[in-house]
Amino acid sequence: MSGLLREVTEFSFAVFDSLEPNPVLEKRQRRIDHVNVLAVSLNLRIGAAVRSLSEKDKAFLGKWSIVTVTSMIAVRQPNPNVGLILSSFSTFELELQQVDQPELVLPVWLYSLYTTIFTSAHGTIPAGILGLASLGVGLSVR
Repeated sequence: MSGLLREVTEFSFAVFDSLEPNPVLEKRQRRIDHVNVLAVSLNLRIGAAVRSLSEKDKAFLGKWSIVTVTSMIAVRQPNPNVGLILSSFSTFELELQQVDQPELVLPVWLYSLYTTIFTSAHGTIPAGILGLASLGVGLSVR
C-alpha cells in the first residue's frame, strides 16, 4: 500500500469513527479534531497528487464523483433500492485499472468520498477554512 493510500485509509477510518451514534460529546469532538488534523496534512498531498494526474485520471474521478454523489442522494430517498444503487459501482475496479495512475487516483477518490461523508454528517468540511487553505496550497505549490 502506497504512503498516500495508507494516510487516506487512516483518514477514512477517522471519519468513520466520528460518525459513531450517541457518543459522549467530548469523545465526538476529539474524533472530529483528529479528522481535522489529518485533513490539513493530507490536503497538501492530495493537491500534489491531483496536479500530477492525467486527463484520463481526472475524467475517471469526475465520473465516479458524480456516481458517488448521485448514489448518496438516492440512498436518502424513502424506500431506496440499495441493491440497484450499489450496482452502479460494479465497474469501478475495472475502470480504475484503465487509468494512467491508479495508485494516485484511488486515494484521491477515497479522500473525496470520505470528505463528502464527513461534510454531510457534520455540516462542515474537514478542518474548515484551514482545510480549504491547505488544499489550495497543495494544488498550487510546484
